[in-house]
Amino acid sequence: MQSDDVIWQVINNGFCSFKVTTLASAFCRNENNVTGLCNKQSCPLANSRYATIREINGVCYLYKKVVERAHLPARMWEKIKLKGNAGQVEEKIQKELEYMPEFFKAKCKARYTRIQEYLRRTDRLKNDPNQPILSAKKSKVIKREMKRENRAKQVALIENAIEKELLDRLQKGVYGDIYNLPQKTFETVLEKHGQQQEMESDVEYVEGEEELEELDSDVEYLEEFEASDDELVQDLEDIVVSRAPSRRKAHVEIEYEGPSKELTK
Repeated sequence: MQSDDVIWQVINNGFCSFKVTTLASAFCRNENNVTGLCNKQSCPLANSRYATIREINGVCYLYKKVVERAHLPARMWEKIKLKGNAGQVEEKIQKELEYMPEFFKAKCKARYTRIQEYLRRTDRLKNDPNQPILSAKKSKVIKREMKRENRAKQVALIENAIEKELLDRLQKGVYGDIYNLPQKTFETVLEKHGQQQEMESDVEYVEGEEELEELDSDVEYLEEFEASDDELVQDLEDIVVSRAPSRRKAHVEIEYEGPSKELTK
């Protein structure tokens, strides 16, 4: 015969895989627990007579356990589908749990009401296109994603360190020949090195333009000088006369048969 007190003493003082202890109280993770608390009255393992409400695919079922089926663990729970409005369901719960303690009757009715509330709220959120669809992640999935993120961060730090070291060595001219290096990282470093050289050449060109602008600012340009034609001709004559060498006239004597005359030409 099943002894509820002995089972509860073992579970309460020993180990239970469904028990979750916190600083305030203890909770139960068993899916058949009607309240979710870990105590003798709510424990589905330490009570030979028990009843609870469960929701499966949007349909509520009444699960009932009696002591007459304690020797048949596979058939210990009786599953009863609940359909109809709230009044009809409460009447059915009251009828099925007629010989159960009042505690299970009240808790099953309250649990059914709460399940119907969140089912209606779920349907309303599904039909509303503006509401985002939220899904809970399992703890294993969260831990796996965190490990992947940490691993990716470590790999990124290593790659950045390699790129920095390669860039420093390229600038120092260490790699005169081709070495067996990661191709992707090496190409990335070469691209960065080329971009830096282009930036330096652009900076030098801009500095040269600034120097030319400073020189142009020191020189003042005058307007075009417009002179008349006579003045231009006079200037040209002065230039030619100043540049031409001065020549003496030759002295020529001419003799005639008649009286002599001295001509000077």
